[in-house]
Amino acid sequence: MTPFAAQGAGQALEDATVLAARLAAGAPVPEALAGYDRDRRPRSQRVARLARTDTRVSLSTNRLVYRLMTSLTRLSSSRLADRKTAWLWDWTPPPLPARALGGTDAAAAR
Repeated sequence: MTPFAAQGAGQALEDATVLAARLAAGAPVPEALAGYDRDRRPRSQRVARLARTDTRVSLSTNRLVYRLMTSLTRLSSSRLADRKTAWLWDWTPPPLPARALGGTDAAAAR
């Protein structure tokens, strides 16, 4: 993943949270890893696409592209950027089983 979406640390934390939830659920490691991959791949690929797209624009050496993008950035509102990346901030971590939090499974059933 390129650094142009500034999401490396955030993605690492999300990865760790999802993997911890999968492992804490008690599944065998190969199954937990497969579940983690199913859970994370679509979102992480979307973030990587965002980073690649921003790279093509922000690192362009074409003067026309540079002028167009800087002009559009000045003219557009911050709401445009917010809409482009709103999905990044709409992530909810998976719940951890009660036993992973120091409780018992019986407490989770209540």
